[in-house]
Parts: sequence; C-alpha cells; structure tokens
Amino acid sequence: MRIATWILAVGYFCIFENVLGQERVVEALKAEQPVVVDGNLNEEVWKTGEWSTGFMLLGGEKKAQVQTFFKVAYDDRYLYLGAKMDEPNAKKLRIFEFQRDSPVYQDDALEFMIDPYGEHTDYYQFASNVAGIQLDEERSLSGLLHEFEWNANWIVATKLGAKDWTLEMAIPLAGLRLNERSLGNWGFNVMRDRHAEGVNEYSSYAPMMGSFDEPEHFAILKFPPGILKKYLWKVNGLSEYFLESNSKGEWILKGKVEVQNLGSGQCDFQLIFKQIDQKATQVIGTVDGKLCDGEHREYLFTLPIEKQVPLKLEVQVVDPKNPQNIFHTETRLLDLDYEPIGLSFIDPSYRNVIYSAQNLSEIKFSIRFTLVPEVLEESQLRIQLLSKSNEKIHYESVIPQIALDNIYTIPIKNLGPDNYLVKAELLDKKGEVTYSQEKMIKKLQPILYEWWIDINGKLRKNGEEVMPTGLFRISPEEFAKRKSDYLGIFQGRDNILNEVNAKVYLDQIQKMDAYAVMYPYPNSSFISSINGFGHSLLDMEEIEIRKYVQGLRRHPALMAWVLAFLPSSESVSVQRLKRIYEVVADVDPFHPCVIVISSNRSILDYSQIPDILMPFMRIPFLEGGGPSKPLNLVSRQFDLVNRYKKRGAVFWTCLQAYNQEMLTEVATRAPNFVECRNMLYQSVIKNAEGFFWYHFEQFKNFPAMEKITQFLAQELKLLQSAIIAPTPPNEQLTKTSTILSMSKKAEDDYYIFVVNTVGEKQEIPLKVPVLKGRKTLYVVSEGREISLTGEGIINDTFEPFAVHVYSTKPLSGPTIQ
Repeated sequence: MRIATWILAVGYFCIFENVLGQERVVEALKAEQPVVVDGNLNEEVWKTGEWSTGFMLLGGEKKAQVQTFFKVAYDDRYLYLGAKMDEPNAKKLRIFEFQRDSPVYQDDALEFMIDPYGEHTDYYQFASNVAGIQLDEERSLSGLLHEFEWNANWIVATKLGAKDWTLEMAIPLAGLRLNERSLGNWGFNVMRDRHAEGVNEYSSYAPMMGSFDEPEHFAILKFPPGILKKYLWKVNGLSEYFLESNSKGEWILKGKVEVQNLGSGQCDFQLIFKQIDQKATQVIGTVDGKLCDGEHREYLFTLPIEKQVPLKLEVQVVDPKNPQNIFHTETRLLDLDYEPIGLSFIDPSYRNVIYSAQNLSEIKFSIRFTLVPEVLEESQLRIQLLSKSNEKIHYESVIPQIALDNIYTIPIKNLGPDNYLVKAELLDKKGEVTYSQEKMIKKLQPILYEWWIDINGKLRKNGEEVMPTGLFRISPEEFAKRKSDYLGIFQGRDNILNEVNAKVYLDQIQKMDAYAVMYPYPNSSFISSINGFGHSLLDMEEIEIRKYVQGLRRHPALMAWVLAFLPSSESVSVQRLKRIYEVVADVDPFHPCVIVISSNRSILDYSQIPDILMPFMRIPFLEGGGPSKPLNLVSRQFDLVNRYKKRGAVFWTCLQAYNQEMLTEVATRAPNFVECRNMLYQSVIKNAEGFFWYHFEQFKNFPAMEKITQFLAQELKLLQSAIIAPTPPNEQLTKTSTILSMSKKAEDDYYIFVVNTVGEKQEIPLKVPVLKGRKTLYVVSEGREISLTGEGIINDTFEPFAVHVYSTKPLSGPTIQ
C-alpha cells in the first residue's frame, strides 16, 4: 500500500506568529514598602510605571473591548499582582462560588499563571472571583496534570467600583519551589473570565489559541539579577515516614527529609515542622542544619502529632537568626492509615489471580513493615499459604532475620484450582502473634479462552502475547471488509445490546477471527447521565450486570469489557465505576476491563480502577497550519498515565482520526498523515500495548482518514514483533527535549523508533550503542537506506513531526510516497 504525505507550508507554526504576535515582556516592580492587600491599589508601587493592558480574546485574533490593566511587583517575601478590570455592567457581575478551590473561573474572575522556571511546561495557577474566593493549583505537563490539593499561603482582596473592580494578590515566593532556572526569565500570564450580564468572554494578556492552559505562549516576567537567590532550596523525602505509639498512648511521627541547597548563598538554616488542621497551625518540631551551595543531606525528625487521616505537614526552611525570613516551604498530606505489615503480590501481578496457561511455579510477593527496628529485632516472621475454605496449610516458613522491606516466594507447583490466603505474621519471643496481614489469591480452572496481563505488562490470550489494533464504532459488516488490517472492534456506547443480540453480534465477529471490546451493560441506561450514571451502583443494577457478564464471558470473540468512555464528561462516580469493576472482575476473571479517559483530572480520578487505561488526547489542528497545541502533549499525557495507572495495569491508546473543533471561531481540520503517524509512534515509544482509532463513522466526513489508519495498522502489524519486544537493557540513546527515541530487539534484529515532536526541521546525530560496528540501516516504509558513522551514530534529517523507524534488516510492507 502507498500513501501520499502532505507537504506543509514553510514555517509550520507561522499561523501562531500571525495570530499571537510578538512575545510580551513585563518587568516586576520593586515594592519598597509591603503592600497592604485590601484591593485599593493605593500603595506607591502601583503608582510607578505604566499599566500593562491590551488583552486579547481567546483565539488570539480580536482585542477585548472591555479591557484589563495590571502590574506585577515584589519585595523580600511576596510576589504581588495588582489589577483593574473595566466593567460597564458592574452591578450585574456573576458571583456564585463562595468556597475555597471551587471553580471561580465560572464567575467574573481573574487568573494569574506563573511559570517560575521559564520552561513552558510546569506552572502555578492563582485565581479569584470578585468576592475574593481563592483557587490555586500546581500544574505540570503543560497543564495536563492538576494538583488540586496543593495550596499556597497566599492572600487576595478585591474591591467593587461603579464601573470596574480591582484586585490585589500577595503570593509567598518561598512556596513556589524555585530552583536555578528561576534566576532567569519567568513565564506568566494574566487571564480574565468575564460573565457580567450573561456574557461569556475570555481574554488574556499573552494571547491564547484554544484555552488558557498554553504555557508555551506565556509572556515573559523579568526580575533584577540575583534578588531570588535566597529561595534556592529543595526538600525531598517526606514519603519516608512511619508512625508509632509511645507508652503514654501518644502518637509519634518519625521519618527523614533530604534538604538541598541549590545555590542560595546561605549555609545555616533551620527546619520548622508544622501540623496544619482546620482549627490552627502549630509548630511540632525543629531541626538545625548547615548546608552550603550545592550540598545536600538527610535529616531525621521525631515529631509528636495529633493523629489525623490524612495529616497535613508543612516543612519550612528558614533563617535560624530570623525565622520570619522563610526560604522554602513544602506541604504534604501524609497517609497515616496505620498498617504495621504491608503485603503486595509481585507475580501474579494481575488481579491476584493465577491462570492455567501461566504455568506459574511460585508466588512472589513483597512484605514491608512500618515498625521501629527494635520491634523487628525481637521478632520472627511466619509466612503461610492456606486454603481459604478450610484453612488447610499448604506451605509454612518461619524467618528469624527480618528486613524492613523484602521479597519472598512460595512454591505452588502442585497447587489445584481454589481460593487461597497468603498470610504474614509477626511472632514475639514467646511465639505469639503480635501483628498479621493476609491477602487472597485465586487459582482458576482452565477455560477455552483466557485473557490476562502478565508481569511485564503484556496482554496475553491463552499465554500468547497479543497487540490489539482496531476501530471504534464500526459494524461487523463494515469490519468484514477491513478485517485483514485490524484485530478488534471497540463497541460504541450508542450500540449497547441485550444479551441475545450481543451474542449474535459476537458470533459475527467470531466468524472473522476478530475480537470485540464490549460494554458489560444490558442496556444504555447504565451509561446515561440522564438516568443517574453518577450515582452509586444499585443492588438491582449489580444483579443485571452479573447476569449479563455471566452470559457472555465464555464467548470466543470477547476480548475485554469497557466500563466507561470519557466518564468525567458524564460525571460518573468513581465509587460507582470501582464497584462495577469489582463486580465484572468477580464474575469474569478471564477478560480485562478498560476505561477510556481524556482529561487530566480523569486520569487522576479513574486510573486506579481498570486493568487497561486508555487515554484519548484530542488536539485541534488549524486550517492552513499545524496543531493548536504542542504535539508532544500526546506523549506527556502518556507519561501521566504511566505514572498514575495502578500496578500491573497497562495502557492502550485511543487515536484521533477526525477533526477536533475549537470553541473559538478558528478554522480547524483533521490531522494529516504525518501528524497521525507522529501521535501513533509517540504512543509506541511510551509503551502503549494496544491501538484503536476513533472513530469509523467519521471516515465518511474525512475519507483520507481511512487510508491513513489502514496504512498505519498495516505498519503496526509489520512491526509487531519489535513493538512487543522488551527494550534492551542499559539502553543509552541520545535524548533531547524534542526528539523521542526507543530501541527494540526482536530475535537477532534491532529496531530504532525516532519521533520529531515539534514542527521544526531537525538534524540531530542519534547515538545508538547497540548498532556499533554496523554499516547500514533500512528505513521502514520509506524505501531507503542510511549509512551509520562512528560508534553506531545515525545522521538523518527529521522534517516537521517526522517519524523514522530504522531496522537492521529490510522489511516488505506499506510504503510512504
């Protein structure tokens, strides 16, 4: 198969230059006296210099008729924002939100985004509505990840006038986690949400294209050299702690923190530990230290606390001579659910289930203690494997020497199908049990088709590794015309079938040697927000799901169950989906469960539920130009998924094959071949295990998309052995911020995947140590060869968003024309 690529205009992002104009620069003003945050803007610093204005409407093409004016200032403790908002309808401002961290941007509000590193990826959001209600978030991965729980100790005040409203903010510099990069230019933006008299108008100082979450378009904030140096400290390690009770019944928190001096110019410091609750903040301990520039070390702490779940702990790095001079602040929520023994299965890693085709000879698990060393030194560990039904002991071992964290195994060569308990008990000198923990594990009866995820994160069918590809919302009749290119059908939510029709549907798919990802619901009411999809799972609903899944679970064409498609858009309760997963997994342990998600928040909310998390990144592509957002947001979302998916889970990717329109009037288009291939191979490099395009019904609107997806599916099939192969140990490819790369070894051949994630031509020497001594590589699907130079160095040209896949052997497959 041949496919023609689109040639893009020179300067792929020229549309951004035309729309957004030149980068805007603001210099922070020095406040000689502290600003009284009252909303009056009557301090001397606000009388200095010109107000910054010229706000543009979202979309970047039109100037806002109702304007906003602001200045940024600083002193030795705070960063200040002063702003004036013109408002001809000041008596009709929208003010509905009155709770901290509520969506104040739905009211008339002002937002202040700060990127203190100037890297256009990580930033802080501070927002306030007219009533002075605060919202703050820490954002990373270009806004994909929101840390809603993050709170800064900042102050805001507003004042309403006859034809305007004013605002003052004071943000502690010590809470912004400054580092060496913070000594240069910062990125920032000021955004206004205007809803007075029913309008919905969004404007910003640095023009934005599709949303306010575009740090790559932020303006520049300048500070005088060196004034931020004292804040260059870092605190790590608050995840390493344990809780104990003393003889008086008081709770003691023990742990360690690592402190780094990143170049503050001051050596002496003091750590102040504070416990924060709704009533008060109290100092519970201090530690003195000394670290000069570039030094770091760990400091132990022992703190008396009032037990709360969770515990909010604040650590301040301060000047020991003047504790009010704060260099750095770190706040953490500590989970104090006290579990003296933690037991986690390593293998089997999936659902704590052993499948007949696994041929597993032993159970591998880890045990971690949250007890003081003195207790462990006087104890022994007993490990047992018992039948759950009659507590028959199949294995027992007593271990005299106990480590805080260790891995153990239990042989299971002759173990029959049943439910078992793995039990860990701590014994004192008398042999009595002082602490214990147990977890159930199942060994299943064999059935005709078993699907599971192995310890390496690979989907297996009866032990054979599978890499599914397919289409959303395609009928069996249409799929039959394309069955040679794809493996599976992803059922559309508008095609929920009763059990009888579902069997007919699966029978049709079975005849094509294909597989289906199905909803476990007998009718569409289970996934309808109108019918209360957000509420908890009702007993009657659970009975219906159990019956439906029981009736279909042994069908040969069933691959997996999809629990929800974009659940956040339907306000689906996390607890509801969690319970549905438990029900489906209990009735059918032979098929994994999938959830398709798109938003950053849904990744955090739902990532711990399914066996397969399926991100769906939707990017508007501009007519006559490129993507409206950086295309590497695709791989950044995959980084987020890999970071938060539950242990043992994998991710498939839902690939965009249609025109994602914008809320503004900017014209958009469907992604072209180069962009589709780029997004696909970003997912390959980030270790996606399945690939489905959304969706078939859009092909009639975008005929080229069918040829594109067909080509890419054929290319995936050609490269399947390489994609599912493990990454060679000690892989040391050349890494850059704009080039993604990965090497794989399948049998005796090497494959190198390289993706240019930006819309600029690049020529970067790529060093691949495993290719040392080889002279030639074949470029997959391009019909060309390249010569290697030096110590396995690839010299090639990467056009905007280009993908090159290199192989040490020629492959016969589809060719790009």
